Amino acid sequence: MRLDKFLHDMGLGSRKELGQAIRRGRVTVDGQPVDRRDFQVGAEALVTFDGAPLSYQDAQYLMVHKPAGVVTAMKDSRDQTVMDLLFGQSKKLRPVGRLDKDTTGLLLLTTDGQLAHRLASPKYNIPKTYRFTYSGDFPLDAVEQVARGLTLSDGPTRPAKLDLTGPDQAQLTLSEGRTHQVKRMCHALGGEVLTLHRVRLGPLWLGDLAEGQWRSLSPEEITALYAASGLNKEAL
Repeated sequence: MRLDKFLHDMGLGSRKELGQAIRRGRVTVDGQPVDRRDFQVGAEALVTFDGAPLSYQDAQYLMVHKPAGVVTAMKDSRDQTVMDLLFGQSKKLRPVGRLDKDTTGLLLLTTDGQLAHRLASPKYNIPKTYRFTYSGDFPLDAVEQVARGLTLSDGPTRPAKLDLTGPDQAQLTLSEGRTHQVKRMCHALGGEVLTLHRVRLGPLWLGDLAEGQWRSLSPEEITALYAASGLNKEAL
């Protein structure tokens, strides 16, 4: 493929910006400087950009630690969006599901539409874990009620796992993703969510990624995501 497309697919900038970078000698292929944007490279070529080696990926996978006040949208005229946190990354990236404006934590973005669909669809039972603080008093059998399923306005929830981790603190693991589900389940138990933070999506854990920061997934994490979604990455 063309060198500028190779770099563009890596999310390093627009084709115009990358053409300028190539002409300025910032790119090498197999150890040799290249100044033509239409230079042909294979996926196995050793390409460096500003001295950093690149491994070609045909799709991108990023984990973001979404802060409160940031909306899960491609663009918004009033609020900062998660895309604003990804300066210089591919505009083909799309969030997998969404987190409310006041919710923090793990958000995955990818250019792989099929994977995103499976991760977001309740059909594939991908677990999502949230930690939250709340006001009010839960019933003594709250854990058992959640394990059986709660009745909400749009029907009963699937069995879920509630852990009461401290005074007015809890962790909830779901395998579906209805609108405001954690908040509505908390309300059904007699409480109100004060803060909400997602720490897990399928095999991915947020870990120590700082708020407002992002990172690319490791090859092992990508493989685990495909396996959890019932997809064979090598066959795509």
